[in-house]
Amino acid sequence: MDIPEGHFLPEDHLAIQYKGSDTEHTDLPSNITVKLKKTTMGDVNADGASNVSDMVLLQKWLLTMPDTHLANWKAADLCADGKLDVFDLSLMKRAMINGEIEQPISPVTQPIGLDHIEEVIALLNHYDLNDYDEYYRDSLHKMFERFNEDGSIYHFTDAKNEITLREDDPNAAIWLLPSSNYEDIGVLYHVAYQGKYYQVYYYFTDPAYPASDLWDYLAEQRMDIQNIRVVDEKFGIVDFSNDDQFDMCAFYVIDGSHYCKVRTYESEEALMDFLQVLDYEKLDMEGNTFADPLRPVNQKIEHHYMHSAFC
Repeated sequence: MDIPEGHFLPEDHLAIQYKGSDTEHTDLPSNITVKLKKTTMGDVNADGASNVSDMVLLQKWLLTMPDTHLANWKAADLCADGKLDVFDLSLMKRAMINGEIEQPISPVTQPIGLDHIEEVIALLNHYDLNDYDEYYRDSLHKMFERFNEDGSIYHFTDAKNEITLREDDPNAAIWLLPSSNYEDIGVLYHVAYQGKYYQVYYYFTDPAYPASDLWDYLAEQRMDIQNIRVVDEKFGIVDFSNDDQFDMCAFYVIDGSHYCKVRTYESEEALMDFLQVLDYEKLDMEGNTFADPLRPVNQKIEHHYMHSAFC
């Protein structure tokens, strides 16, 4: 539209024109110029650009770190659900990697949060799609059916019962995860161990992405996760850390259709300490254990990796 002579519209604003209405707002002039400030997706510090500093700021805010303020929180709502959580952060990271941050990102089905594994199993056995928004029912149906077709759910454990679900987490302790652009169907446990916090994910691989191994699946076929340090055919590390915050992930193969991710905002050494005690068990849909707990990272891998990483 034309801006009147002598008036200037800042580059970071858009102009729209209200044309009036025969039935509404008849007391308003027929032509009103309304200036709306543009929002760059991901620009939570409102400096006009979306970059790593915005991602770090959102991460700190989600971790409830002191003196953290989001000048424009809506710019980080990449899931378009009116709230901010780790899924917005995940989408922001992926969009930055792929150069898509200024493009709108379609809403994704939110995870289902529960507090106890018994509640999770009960829901998987007796879910009702009518309890959920119609827009999300298809993806939720696929999630529920994938678990039921598998007939099991993986659960963390350890020999001394030192790993526990987080009781102080502002979100639910357990999340059932529908599939999304950068998330496979699975279950997430927010856990604590020796005063540190970890996220333990057990995922199904997506059969639509044939891959030679987990690393091909994660890097080339499905997730576009780069810089994976592969320790052996079943175990690898990814470092997403920056100058302000640790962000460490370990991935390991369970079998041909399942894999695990462990994430922490602690150091790499803390991650390895946690992996040395973490076991996992496979529960049926009645909550019974299929077999003895398994150690995802065996002593041979631990010794080789710890020696090369810290010596």
